[in-house]
Amino acid sequence: MEATSSKAKSKSLPAKSQSQPNLEKLDPSTPLVPKKCRLTASYGLSDSHCETERDEHTEQVTTYDPKKLTTLRVFFVVQGTVLQNPVLWAEMGIEIGLFLFVTLPLVFVPAKEYSEWVSSSGDKVRSFTTLMSGLAAFLLAFYTSVTLNRWWHMREKGIARIWNACTNITLLISHFVTRDEQVLSGVQRYARASLMLLFMERRGYGHRVQRLTHRGLLTEEEAHQLHKVRHCRPQAMWCWIMAIVAQLNSEGLVQPPPFLPTIIGHVRAGAEGVALILHQLSTPIPMSYIHLLGLLVKTHNVCLAILMGLLMGQAIQQRAGVLCCQIVGRTILCPFLYNAILLINDELQDPFSGDSSNFPMLMYDDVMMKDTCGFLAAQEHLPQWIKQRSAKEEP
Repeated sequence: MEATSSKAKSKSLPAKSQSQPNLEKLDPSTPLVPKKCRLTASYGLSDSHCETERDEHTEQVTTYDPKKLTTLRVFFVVQGTVLQNPVLWAEMGIEIGLFLFVTLPLVFVPAKEYSEWVSSSGDKVRSFTTLMSGLAAFLLAFYTSVTLNRWWHMREKGIARIWNACTNITLLISHFVTRDEQVLSGVQRYARASLMLLFMERRGYGHRVQRLTHRGLLTEEEAHQLHKVRHCRPQAMWCWIMAIVAQLNSEGLVQPPPFLPTIIGHVRAGAEGVALILHQLSTPIPMSYIHLLGLLVKTHNVCLAILMGLLMGQAIQQRAGVLCCQIVGRTILCPFLYNAILLINDELQDPFSGDSSNFPMLMYDDVMMKDTCGFLAAQEHLPQWIKQRSAKEEP
């Protein structure tokens, strides 16, 4: 009995070994991931810190390397940052000009009792500017938190729903309904077109539906039909996808529940993702709050430039180098930081408009296409044992 069982085991071992890769032939010294020098990855100037995509007059960051933004190499980073915004430098130029306008007359033609005023009121001036800086910093932090949550909500609950609905509908229809290329292509193209239409409308050329034809998302006839839809064109794409599902059901291709409700649920999820994005974009943060915050920040910057200019005149006369550096640093750094945060939040409020920190339209479209095509390609390259079981079940 023992001999018989041992023979049976010996016969079963080769079959098991054939289904697994021969790990003994692999060189254990070969690393799975190529080694990289951490210093080169963090400080190297030969590799760019980010990758971008260009779309006519816009440029968006598609990915970036955090290592290059958390070291001293950050001083060499400009592309894709707020430093490329000309409004920031215009604001800083005005505030520095105001600072010099106050400082220079006090250096060359000081007023009477100027030194006594600075000596008696200097501490009060610094306390006042510190109070305003703290209040502005608190409100800016709250504003940034709300804006980032809103930005991520549109990405997670909006774009992700469209993306997942496209892949899930393709997966279900191709496996359980039909593998008709026209049907699967229509689902994929219409879902991608709905997302691209959101970008196009926010960038000011939503009426140019022929752009979708050039991109391969719609045919000439489909673009002509879409042109007749005057409103809610991104949601119209999901009406077309629902029409595909309804037609497949009327042809008797869709199996009984739960398949039809499941597919309809994914179509609804995609439409809800579009609706969520449109609702978020049409309901910005209350204007009164943005106005008050902007008024506070600009008042702080102007007052800081004037008051620091009053203190700078005496510091130069007394040749107090350290004090001069402190005054100049505070006059430049605080307004620069506050202005930059305001501008970044302005870009994040509408992540579809085409600013550098917005969502990359072309990358999302390419990845959606590759995901759905990858699902279909996986069906054509199933493991042999699955094909054999499927062949046995066929009559």
